[in-house]
Amino acid sequence: MLTNPSQIPVHFEFHTEEGRRGFREEIGRKIPPVIVDLVFALVMRNMHNNLWGQGTGRMPEEDIIQAGKDDLKALSITLGKQEYLLGTKSPTSIDCDTYATLAFF
Repeated sequence: MLTNPSQIPVHFEFHTEEGRRGFREEIGRKIPPVIVDLVFALVMRNMHNNLWGQGTGRMPEEDIIQAGKDDLKALSITLGKQEYLLGTKSPTSIDCDTYATLAFF
């Protein structure tokens, strides 16, 4: 299991051709064209350094995919038939954090 499962979608957003292309198109619609290349390069460098420092950036893609599957399976087992992770009657901050992480998938 990864120490931070939210790094899995971040990897696919910034470390794959398709993800980088989509991100570049998205920022191209939101900032002046004259600075798109600069902003893109700065964000890519920053995200590469973050992923490398966290450890995901050093893993083969197959391992990242497997780690994501393992994390989702562990979450499913933990949740079981409960509505919320801690078995409470209403969501807790842990449920909210988990939902926010899964929203990237």
